[in-house]
Amino acid sequence: MKKYLMVLSIVVIAVIGAILYVKEEDKPINFVVFSQYFNDELQKSLVDRLEANNIPYQVDAEGNVKLPEKDVEKAVLCCS
Repeated sequence: MKKYLMVLSIVVIAVIGAILYVKEEDKPINFVVFSQYFNDELQKSLVDRLEANNIPYQVDAEGNVKLPEKDVEKAVLCCS
């Protein structure tokens, strides 16, 4: 009986973990401004470093470079 309860507990925990993981994947990506536009040379340099480190980015209409909020720390470490 104890073995059955232990297996059932592990299965329940695994299912809850899988549900939480899937919910996290469905969230829309929140982009934040990482760098404001200064000039073309600086922007190109930043974009090149982001691409080299496989960090997704967007450039908005004003030339600001936006990153997913979850990747800002990684970008600071590699691209600042």
